[in-house]
Amino acid sequence: MSVAFPSQYYLTKESSVEVSTNETHDVMDDGALRSRILGSTIYESIRCVLPYLSQADYLSFKTFVTSNRGTDITMTLDGASYTGRITSGLSVQKRGGWFRVSFVYYASAA
Repeated sequence: MSVAFPSQYYLTKESSVEVSTNETHDVMDDGALRSRILGSTIYESIRCVLPYLSQADYLSFKTFVTSNRGTDITMTLDGASYTGRITSGLSVQKRGGWFRVSFVYYASAA
């Protein structure tokens, strides 16, 4: 089961690192290293930022994240569709009445 990322929030992709979790390495009896490919899916660890949220929007977004913990979230970033999970806590900076929220989204391209 997956849920769509709420469209009312302006989301930016701050950075992305490709993470390959579909490869394993084995040490053979003779000491040689063998690599095995376990799948073809490539994952990314994406730092996402919601730059300007009001307090009401921040609380609403926090509720969305809390209620969907452990659920796949689909979203579009820079024209690409992803499915994954928010894997870090929310990092929040408050400036005046606005909140800047960032988090890590671990996902694969759809």
